[in-house]
Amino acid sequence: MMGLFQEYDVEFVSSTEKFDTSTPMGRAMLNICIVFAQLERETIQKRVTDAYYSRCLKGFHMSGQAPYGFDLEPTVVENIRTKMMVADPIAADHVRLMFEMYAEPETSFGDITRYLEEQGIKVYGKSLTRTYLSQLLRNPVYAQADLEMYEFFKSQGAVVVNAAADFAGTNGCYLYQGRDVKEDKNKSLKDQILVIAPHEGFVPSDVWLRCPARS
Repeated sequence: MMGLFQEYDVEFVSSTEKFDTSTPMGRAMLNICIVFAQLERETIQKRVTDAYYSRCLKGFHMSGQAPYGFDLEPTVVENIRTKMMVADPIAADHVRLMFEMYAEPETSFGDITRYLEEQGIKVYGKSLTRTYLSQLLRNPVYAQADLEMYEFFKSQGAVVVNAAADFAGTNGCYLYQGRDVKEDKNKSLKDQILVIAPHEGFVPSDVWLRCPARS
């Protein structure tokens, strides 16, 4: 705002505070206030970011709509109320079908979207698009996290929070974008954060890993 005032040679005089940019002291006081306001904004942003990653490392559902195939139900994690994903039986069957079809080398995104359209299967009431399908097939939230999943994400440079022993082939995973991720998260898993989630996965890891979307 002050930059706009300066551009049009406008001075700022407050009727309630001692701000008067027409004087050297007034400009100095205002600049000091601007510096402290910027410091406060950056401090708040860091606190929010730190809180976000703290919750990520504990496996919290980080707001928003559940991925297709799941519903959200209230739960408590470490005495904190949050939500946990629970498989929707019908939608979960559709997701399994997508993975099983795409795990076959000769099957394309187009083959799957056309088949689902022919069968009258919709995603949130809409026809499945190739872009959405590509994102869905990359999401480890559906996979039954076992040692193969652990080794895969380790080999890709992801930050795997849980120990290998936690990958028992039951739960799904949350994949969060890491603080220092520079590349397109759809092209590289390096420095992304993988955490065992409270919910159960329903796509076998070997099927998830066979999908060409992984490459």
